Amino acid sequence: MSLNLIRESWIPVRDRSGNRRVIAPWQMANAELLRPDWPRPDLNLACLELLVGLIAIADPPANVEDWDDRRPADPDRLRERLEAYAPAFELTGGFPLFLADLRRPSN
Repeated sequence: MSLNLIRESWIPVRDRSGNRRVIAPWQMANAELLRPDWPRPDLNLACLELLVGLIAIADPPANVEDWDDRRPADPDRLRERLEAYAPAFELTGGFPLFLADLRRPSN
């Protein structure tokens, strides 16, 4: 069994109706979602920072007009852009795994 931080649902969120659910990162572009809903404020902030970083790497706007043209946000576009980075976000399964140091130790 593998767990991929891009493809799998693992982020707790609140939606506009007050319901809590768990989503994958690309689903955060859904207009019905309000915010991450971790049990502590620092985890919410860390999650937002991760999401901003993922967007900045996977789908940065070319300019202000490009950013404006993306409103409303498109979850399918974000999913497509993030997919290129999914292999680097394997948490379990075969090597290499998320944040694994691929350098060989020197003797």
